[in-house]
Amino acid sequence: MNEAERELCEQLQAEIEAEIAERDKKFRKKIILICLVLLILPIMAHRKYISYRLKYFITKPTATVQNVVNIYQKPELTLFDTQMTRIARSDDLLTYDSQYKNKLINLFDFNSNEFINLLDEKNKVKYKLLPMATFSISGRLVATNSLFSSNMDTFDATAIIDMGILWGKCAGDADWLAKNYQFKSKKYINGRVLTTTIKDKEHFDNKCTITNEEIQHLHIIPGSKNIHGILLKQKPYTPIKIEGLLVDIFTAKEHIKGSLNIDDINEESRSGGACKVILVSKVQIGDKIYK
Repeated sequence: MNEAERELCEQLQAEIEAEIAERDKKFRKKIILICLVLLILPIMAHRKYISYRLKYFITKPTATVQNVVNIYQKPELTLFDTQMTRIARSDDLLTYDSQYKNKLINLFDFNSNEFINLLDEKNKVKYKLLPMATFSISGRLVATNSLFSSNMDTFDATAIIDMGILWGKCAGDADWLAKNYQFKSKKYINGRVLTTTIKDKEHFDNKCTITNEEIQHLHIIPGSKNIHGILLKQKPYTPIKIEGLLVDIFTAKEHIKGSLNIDDINEESRSGGACKVILVSKVQIGDKIYK
């Protein structure tokens, strides 16, 4: 091969290598672009949820205690007895004065210091919470459901977190619960439900029987951003203590009720079961208190 042919070969090789490098560069750009698209699409699709979680991501304990959460302790409930709560506890909210027979009493229009007002963006009263009882429950969290994108009605817009909490003997063994049971907190068109299902009936380890009285489904109104955030972070089977006020929710047209009985499992009860609507003022996780 003479000098001219060698130079030609080197030139062709250089051109081929340059073309390969350019193709490789374009290929890498396409791969990067595809990866970015695959990364961005889920973020865009879930941007509201991501924004929601980031909004409540930072939490800070307000105190530290020495006692651990007692998951075996029965919940504590103390009813308030006032004229307003007596009216709210009546089954039909109807007056019995003959002049006003079958006329609905709208407590939303009542002016009372008992109400806790929730304001809209224009600082007008949008919802009124009527404290019906104090409530405290310690147990093991078995199911949770965040209703961040379901603000279609009054209930969804106020009670924005659901939690299933199990207390008593059966709450003692988290591994046994995870192996034998499946707990789900779900929202349906006609309500919110906590379900308890045995995973494998043939191989079920029946060392403990969960009774309906020992499991509570809480519809939670967080009392602060800090409480909201710490509740969103909780995983199943975490020991947790929740304290607050059981409330009824009022709007100009609605009255939303919750159970006011610890042992309430009757579907004919004021809430259709054991579900409680609670304005949470205090949460304990481990030795940390959040308010």
